[in-house]
Amino acid sequence: MNLLSLLTNHIHYWGVPHERSVDKRLIQTCYDCGAERELKVELRPPPTAVNPPIVVLRMETLKHA
Repeated sequence: MNLLSLLTNHIHYWGVPHERSVDKRLIQTCYDCGAERELKVELRPPPTAVNPPIVVLRMETLKHA
């Protein structure tokens, strides 16, 4: 909590994280006053992430003698 919030008795109610259309940063917006804050934690996978390899399971039937 910063000093201004303490003096004005305002509590932020942060919304769902979303991308800002101008610069594609991940932000949250306060429902009450419209203030924005940037998220420091990245919730999206990086664009250079490689898809994990697909594992193919093969089943064989064994014949009993």
